[in-house]
Amino acid sequence: MKAIPRSSLLLVLAFIGGSCVPAPTSRSQEPASRTGLIAFVHAAVIPMDEERVLRDQTVVTANGKILEIGPASTVTVPVGALRVDARGRYLLPSLCDMHVHLLGDAWNIMLRPEAKIASQDIPFEKFLFPYIANGVTTVQALSATPEEITLRERIDGGDLLGPRLILARMVDGPEKAWPPPLSTWVASATEAREAVRRAKDEGYDKIKVYSFLNKEAYDAIVSAAKELRMDVIGHVPMSLSVEYVLDAGQKLIAHSEEVAKHAGGAYSAERIDYFAVRMAERGVWMIPTLVTTRSILGFFADPDSLFAGPEAAYFRHPMQLGVWSFMTANLYGPIPTEARNRLR
Repeated sequence: MKAIPRSSLLLVLAFIGGSCVPAPTSRSQEPASRTGLIAFVHAAVIPMDEERVLRDQTVVTANGKILEIGPASTVTVPVGALRVDARGRYLLPSLCDMHVHLLGDAWNIMLRPEAKIASQDIPFEKFLFPYIANGVTTVQALSATPEEITLRERIDGGDLLGPRLILARMVDGPEKAWPPPLSTWVASATEAREAVRRAKDEGYDKIKVYSFLNKEAYDAIVSAAKELRMDVIGHVPMSLSVEYVLDAGQKLIAHSEEVAKHAGGAYSAERIDYFAVRMAERGVWMIPTLVTTRSILGFFADPDSLFAGPEAAYFRHPMQLGVWSFMTANLYGPIPTEARNRLR
């Protein structure tokens, strides 16, 4: 099965309710393969420009691009198009998950020697397919490693079915958090500039800054990334402030808690408005990651809860279990009571 092109796909099908449309046989795919035309007939379209549903629509696409959308009574299905009966189902734009950590060989650094997984035993097909199955056609990896460069090439080349990958290389101060090769540790402006240049040469799209960078290294990262036309995204370093990174030109903050932890304990509506306005004025995005906060709070109440829910079926591979177990034991478990209460 050929992967979705990185640059051309504008729409993804998410058939909500009822059973899925059966996969067409190879014979029924022949007209579409010759013409590139697909017509989704009698669909309920959710355009997401405002809160509305367009009923009984026909959507015609060719080679991943939308040619026509309109009432089924007025749109003519082109000759040779693969016709998909979307009656009783919904069609909406593809979804993006902008904060993802893709597991691979580099994550072995976190596992005990006896638990390490050989690269050939890491099933990227299983790790990536749930994104496509749930209508997510773009993901942004915020601690990308060299193997993900290769993974992106396999997806782009049609060798592997997966979402478009946007890869951000993580850069942080030394010996505090995620060890190499999950991140690059830098202690000076010189090392920081070199890390950005190397990331650009290796094919990463963006630079993710992390919590333990000093001011000199952070400034050097922003300056070098600007020269190389790479966006800087990620955390608000503990040595700085929300205002500083907004004024510096950072394009995205990776968690709402990154703002909260710099708010000095003031979470009033006025304080929230202050930060929201500053971010909007600078055109800075935020990934709330509230689902992560909810999961951590659930872990505090019941340490087994992360593995008890139905979604746990998606991370039963030994590497996934190993990484989650490491994080719960070493990152979430030691959080003191006072910090847990603040997070709540």
